[in-house]
Amino acid sequence: MVRPFAQVNVGTDDISKAANSGIETGSLATTMSVTNVPTTLNFVDGTTSGQTDVTFAANAIPTESLVVSGKSYTHLSMNYLLIGADKTTANFEFEFTDGATTSTRTFSNVPIQRNYRTNIIGSILTQNLDFDIEVDPGFNEPDHKLAALLVAAENGGSVTLTEDMSISQDITVAAGKTLTLDLNGNDIIFDSEDLYTGFNVDGDMVINGTGSISYKNGGILIVNETGSLVINDGVFSSDVNCIQNYGGTVVINGGHFSVTQKVLGEWYLLNQLDSNPGTIIVKGGTFVNYDPSLAGDGQEGNSSSPVTAHQYLNLEFSNANNFYAGMKISYEYKDLIALSAAGTYRNWDAKEKYSLYMKPACEINFSADFRPITELNINLGYDYIGRTKVEGIKAAAVSDLHAGASYNVFKGVSVYARINNILNKKYQYYLGYPTEGLNFLGGLSFSF
Repeated sequence: MVRPFAQVNVGTDDISKAANSGIETGSLATTMSVTNVPTTLNFVDGTTSGQTDVTFAANAIPTESLVVSGKSYTHLSMNYLLIGADKTTANFEFEFTDGATTSTRTFSNVPIQRNYRTNIIGSILTQNLDFDIEVDPGFNEPDHKLAALLVAAENGGSVTLTEDMSISQDITVAAGKTLTLDLNGNDIIFDSEDLYTGFNVDGDMVINGTGSISYKNGGILIVNETGSLVINDGVFSSDVNCIQNYGGTVVINGGHFSVTQKVLGEWYLLNQLDSNPGTIIVKGGTFVNYDPSLAGDGQEGNSSSPVTAHQYLNLEFSNANNFYAGMKISYEYKDLIALSAAGTYRNWDAKEKYSLYMKPACEINFSADFRPITELNINLGYDYIGRTKVEGIKAAAVSDLHAGASYNVFKGVSVYARINNILNKKYQYYLGYPTEGLNFLGGLSFSF
C-alpha cells in the first residue's frame, strides 16, 4: 500500500563537536517549518488539494539513531508531510535549541515524494552550508497510521482508527488546531519507557468511540493552558495518572478511567496543577477508586480546586465486613388479612471506603394483604433502605410506597395491576440505574 505521506528526517554527524562548542546536546529540541503543504486528501483517487504552511511543534530529539547508507547519524527530527501523487520539492526551515542558544538552518528545493523517506544529513549543528540529501523508497516504520495521526495533530483533522496501534513517541496537538480521534473499537498503547505523557494537548482534542488508550509508565494526556480536551467515550488506563490539567479545559462526557497504583498514597486519575488548575467538568463516565467531585482530600491530592461533577460512576473494590441485626413480625387472620413488618440494621467496614457507597445501613419493610373475596387479593407495601454514609456523602435512600391487586379470572389465569413509587421519590437500587418516578404495571398471569 502506498502511503500518502513523505517522511523527512534530519540527522547530524557532529554531536560531539557541538557539545565541545558549548551546546547542551542533552537538552536539544527541534522544530521545522515547511511551505505549501496540501491540506486535504481524497482517499478515493489519491489526489490532494489546498495548501498551507506547516510548522511542527518543538520536540526533543528522537532517541534512536538515523542510519543512511550504512552510516549512523544522531537523529534530530522526523516529520511527515501529506504529499500528492507527483514528485515535488519543498523549502524547509529547521531550528534547534538547547534552551539557551537557538540556531536556524534553511534547506531549499528539497525533493520529497509520497511513500519515500528524505534524509537531510551532515554536520547540521556546527555548519550552516554543508549537508547532503538522500531519498529512500518505501519507508516502513512508523507506519502510515502514526503518520496520519501526527499530521492531523500538527495541522488539524480527524483520524478514525482501523486497527490497534503501539506508539513509542508522544503526540502533540498543536495550538490553534483541532484533532478529532475516533478510537472505533481499537486500542492505542504507548509502549516507551521514556515518555512523560502520551498526548500533549496545546490545541483542541476530541476523543470519540469505544476502544482504549493506555500508557504504563506515565500519564496519558496533558492539557496545557491553550488546550482543551473533550472525552465522549473510551477506556483510559495507566499506572500513574489519566489526565493532567495544566491550565486548560477538560470536559468528560463518558469513558472509563483507572490507574493501577497509588502515588504517595493517593489516586491520580484527574490531576490539576496547583498554580494553574484550569477547569475539569465531569458529566459522565466511570472512575475506579476515585470521586471526581472531591479534591485534595486523600484521593487526588495535587489540587485545591475540585472539578465540576454532574453524573459519574465511582467504583472501588474491597473486602468488607458486615455486622447486622434484624427482626420480623407477622400476623394473619384466617384468609382475610396478612400483615408483616421487618427491620434490619447493618454496620459495614472496609479499607476502601467508597466501596460501601451503595451498601444499606438499615432496611425497613411493611406489607399488608387483604382478601375480601377468594378471587381478589389487594396488597399495600412500603420498602425503605437507608444508605451508608461515606466520607460525608450518602446516596439517596430508597423509599418505595407501592400498591397492587390481582384477580383470579379462571383457574390458572389472573389479571394483576401494581403502582410503584407512589411518593414519586428519586433513588437508585443499583448505582447508575435511577428508578422511574410514579409508574404502573399490569398484565395477565398464567400458571400451569
